Amino acid sequence: MSPEQPASAVAVERGIVRLAPLVFGVLLAALAGLQAPRAEDRLLLLQFALVIGVVGLTALLLLRVSRRPIRLPGRLWSWLVLILASGSVSMAMSPSPVDALPRAALYAALVLLAVAVYGIAKAPTWSLAPWLCAIVASSGAFVLVALVDMAPHLPPFQGQHVGTFVNVRRMAAVAFLVAAAAGGLGLLNQRLRVAAVAGTALMLVVIMASGSRGPLLAWLLFAGIVILLSRRGRRRTFLVDALVAFLLAAAAVSTLHVSGAWQTPNVFVRVATTAAADGEGFSSGRVELWHTAVDDVWRAPWFGRGPDAFALVEPMALVLHPHNVVLQLLMEFGVVGVLLLLGLAARSLLRAGARRVWQGCRRTRSGQLLSAILVAQAALAMIDGPLYWLPALAQFAVCAGLWCAVVTDHQD
Repeated sequence: MSPEQPASAVAVERGIVRLAPLVFGVLLAALAGLQAPRAEDRLLLLQFALVIGVVGLTALLLLRVSRRPIRLPGRLWSWLVLILASGSVSMAMSPSPVDALPRAALYAALVLLAVAVYGIAKAPTWSLAPWLCAIVASSGAFVLVALVDMAPHLPPFQGQHVGTFVNVRRMAAVAFLVAAAAGGLGLLNQRLRVAAVAGTALMLVVIMASGSRGPLLAWLLFAGIVILLSRRGRRRTFLVDALVAFLLAAAAVSTLHVSGAWQTPNVFVRVATTAAADGEGFSSGRVELWHTAVDDVWRAPWFGRGPDAFALVEPMALVLHPHNVVLQLLMEFGVVGVLLLLGLAARSLLRAGARRVWQGCRRTRSGQLLSAILVAQAALAMIDGPLYWLPALAQFAVCAGLWCAVVTDHQD
């Protein structure tokens, strides 16, 4: 305890650090459970934005009480003002600013949540393991409930809404995060290795059996980055655990397929079918969506058409998203908004020092895991685009806040 920090302030800080993962887990479970059946309900979106904002603001106020304020440099405020002005212009260009307001409030609340998580992770008593446990418990429960909901609707489903509760691709994206968090727990605590391998294998079974190639590629990327960043002894341990989990999942999915117990085309069947067709159809639907999104961007290239403007309406009145987070942001905020966001990110990186940030990514196991999770989430957002969905956005905001705190910790 520092001499200028009284015992009451330390107690408040420790309470925040201990309760934050639990609060986040409950919030994530609520987002996944209640948002899934009504993804287009703007009133529900606004309600959740208010809840997330209250959680983030409360954490910031409690951090203030514990005398751990978060200070933003003056030039950073200038960037935020420019981004806010650009976003206001985008809102004004929206066909229906009132309908765009809930998602704008959601984005603001998520930024507030990320800043609050950043402040929490700066506390001396903070550790990553409870946060990973919260992800495994809350998101893992969502995946299991989703599987129960899908069971009556077999045989085959492919990528669309199944039952009343879940969209298959959303479920697979959540399963990827659970698999990554479970693997991270095994790396942080050797006593949890067996449970971590079992949890990772179970989530990989879900991903493979549902035929979801994007989340599987994201997990492989996550595992590769962790292996690359880890030290030699940990690298071998994680490689063995990841390989065992992958082989167990592949064997289970193959057994289910051969026995006829699971008739949905799994990821291996989809890849083999694509190879037999000389690659045709592997990404034709995705590329068509990207072309449609690019055409939509050209209608309002500079400032976009405001938050919630990323919906693509097909000829049969089917509403789709662009499956690419960059195209999504261009549709919402235009070239000016995206360039301002990139400029803010570049300035923050330069201020922190690119070399120091890289060292922060490699220095601790927490930095290695969070870096791998964020890169894999970003890659998945480029090919599957789940960052339009509220739970995925909340997960990304929390992981980003934790990562920023961990990789800059050496400067404090």
